[in-house]
Amino acid sequence: GEKKRKRKLDDAVAADSPSNRNIKVARSMSAAPDAHNGLQKDSEVAYRLPKQKSSEGMWIQCIIVGIVGDGNKRKYEVQDPEPDEAGGHGTTYKASASALIPIPKESAGLSPYPIGRQVLARYPETTTFYRAEVMGTKANGTCRLKFEGEEEVGKETEVERRLVLDVGNK
Repeated sequence: GEKKRKRKLDDAVAADSPSNRNIKVARSMSAAPDAHNGLQKDSEVAYRLPKQKSSEGMWIQCIIVGIVGDGNKRKYEVQDPEPDEAGGHGTTYKASASALIPIPKESAGLSPYPIGRQVLARYPETTTFYRAEVMGTKANGTCRLKFEGEEEVGKETEVERRLVLDVGNK
């Protein structure tokens, strides 16, 4: 009776095969409203510009001005708030969700980052985000950061908490 027993095992494996599991996961993701990921029209986001040959893609602060398409094909139209050289509207880009990180509307209620965490933070007086390391958090929630490539040794920069983003694996 060796053969019979083996077949039973195979059936059990098939029922719990990865392909079955994936269907469930995909469905629950598409059913959820978009609001939870913060990518809605008029939301502020950090947008990763397409990589140039010389450097990794830069992140800039943008506003979502439109959402096109659905599901995996969805694209977000994001606009650079800075006017262009001619004083016209800022450039508009089409971005996929993977190139965007939502910027929280306010700093209140955001938990502090652990010291040493690698983050993406908006450099003061610019609309560009750079990689930085968290050096500490002030009582009001403002982050003390050391920006990557900062020329001054030991210089710390304070950045409003909502403009300090967890890059995770981006």
